[in-house]
Amino acid sequence: MTSRRNPATVVDCLKVPIGSVPHNSTVSKVRFGPFEIDLHTRELRKRGLKLKLSGQAFKILAILVERPNELVTREELRERLWPADTFVDFEHGVNTSIKRLRQVVGDSAASPRYIETLPRRGYRFVSPVEYFAPTIAAVPQAAPTPNSRRSLLIASVLLFFALLAIGAGSLNRRRSSASGPEINRLAVLPFDGPTDREQEYFTDGMTDSLITELGQLSALRVTSQTSSMHYKGTHKPLAEIAHELNVDAFVEGSVERSGNQVRIRAQVIRASTDTQIWARTFDGDIRDIFTMQSQVAQAIANEIRVRITPQEQSHLHSARAVNPQALDAYLEGRYFWNKFTREAVLKSMEYFQLSIQNDPNYAPAYAGLADAHIVFANLFGRPTEEFPKAKEAVAKALNLDDSLVEAHVALAAIHLFFDWDLPAVRKELVRAKELNPNFTRIYNLEAYCFEISGDLPSSIAVMKEGLQLDPLSLISGVDLGYAYSFARRPSDAILQFRKTLEIESNFSMAHSGLGFAYEQQQDFAKAREEYRAALAENPDDSFLLAMLARADARTGDTSAARRTLRELEARSQRQFVDQTLMAMINVGLSDKDAAVGNLRRAINERSPKLIWLNADHIYDDLHSDPRFTDILHRIGFQQ
Repeated sequence: MTSRRNPATVVDCLKVPIGSVPHNSTVSKVRFGPFEIDLHTRELRKRGLKLKLSGQAFKILAILVERPNELVTREELRERLWPADTFVDFEHGVNTSIKRLRQVVGDSAASPRYIETLPRRGYRFVSPVEYFAPTIAAVPQAAPTPNSRRSLLIASVLLFFALLAIGAGSLNRRRSSASGPEINRLAVLPFDGPTDREQEYFTDGMTDSLITELGQLSALRVTSQTSSMHYKGTHKPLAEIAHELNVDAFVEGSVERSGNQVRIRAQVIRASTDTQIWARTFDGDIRDIFTMQSQVAQAIANEIRVRITPQEQSHLHSARAVNPQALDAYLEGRYFWNKFTREAVLKSMEYFQLSIQNDPNYAPAYAGLADAHIVFANLFGRPTEEFPKAKEAVAKALNLDDSLVEAHVALAAIHLFFDWDLPAVRKELVRAKELNPNFTRIYNLEAYCFEISGDLPSSIAVMKEGLQLDPLSLISGVDLGYAYSFARRPSDAILQFRKTLEIESNFSMAHSGLGFAYEQQQDFAKAREEYRAALAENPDDSFLLAMLARADARTGDTSAARRTLRELEARSQRQFVDQTLMAMINVGLSDKDAAVGNLRRAINERSPKLIWLNADHIYDDLHSDPRFTDILHRIGFQQ
């Protein structure tokens, strides 16, 4: 039997009092839309399929459907579900539970179909609801006897103590919820915060900062920022995210900022059970933001019982105060730097410089500036101009803070791409891994060292190790594909590039890598198709134009290849164009003399692309040429 009126009690079976609703009537199931709640088994199903929803989120849903179209205040939720002696922060707990509930039922706070938020007041369930009551046969009742009254009294006393024990056990479970399977792998999901661009950079920066803080703990494997940010704005179930990232637990939270005051709310969720095992709110001044982040990391590590070495403990307590304007400019710089476009990288330089102006002793700003010049040198600018600027910035960063992992990684990149000094690269990477073994750029650079040394199996192994920390990284996925290609395993390379394109179908670097692998298989038609797909995303990219021109030449379309060659040579009169790009085309045209000339000029330009000269199959036809051997000797990376 169904009814669209309020049930007598919806959460009786949850042992939650209903207030003025009569207790002599119950319901067993509640339906709304395609969903059905079984209040006895505490299960939520969608068209018969069980969904993952438990704990406080399920209880809140039960309370909301109990009174559809009526306001349920936050104070009521606090009284009914978060007793005064509960140590979990209420504000964070209810916000997280509502967010989780919306994720499971596919609802939106902006356009609610089920749960409407009434700002500063509470919530209202706005969908039609049906209630199903169990059919119970009537049983004749005899008049009570003295013995029955005595039995009823004994039963009542026993029930009182049983409920007391249940309550104590429940509180104890809340306090000891970190017990259970050991947590070794952790992901920090993007923190919630203001959605406007003016504040988005700050929230993202706080997420990245906490990942870096936790990443310093060698006993913990922390998913990289790149993979974590993949879930920004998504509503995937936590179980699905846990499977994709291969983690035991998540850190979720929010950041609020008002002037110079900051509030960080954080919680830890065990992935296997989708239960909260810790939550806490941290308040402080923006000048002490890194101290707050260290406190959050310390509290999480303590709760999940991660072993912290004395050195790591010392670093967690060594955070310095920061100028708020310097911090804002730095976080803006990182926001733009992560976009990797010419305009965005140039913009990031401006913000890093502004950060330094506001605080000349703020080491991260110098490291960020070094990173910006390194990226610009690799993708857009003249290496002989950009790398010296990067060297100057990173030297300043390390002089201010030798424990800054970003600075050591930046210096390793300079030694690799500009100095061509492998021992110096490895020295910096060892130091960087001591500081933060979860910093994934370490693994990329380490794998490059193995590639250019000819140890391709080690390169592939290190790339895979890095991908475990950053499984959704597009760059790392492409790097592994190229490692397979350099190892002359084009079939594996093709599979890897396709896997990367499953994450982001328009990622031009994956399309060009796929074309590169098809060339190895002599499938030039498919290679050209992939190069054109890459150019569709970046039509003015000189590297992609050169890749397509080389494939054109290999298929016999030498006129198209020569036309692109002339275009790049003309472009080089207006802006920097790496000479290795012209060398690739000339190799495709079988013009060895021109190709060798291009490579010699690339040495004078200190082209970063020369480090892969010996591994790249493009230059296989030059390996027997003594002039090519001489070029390898001059670079210093010959096998």
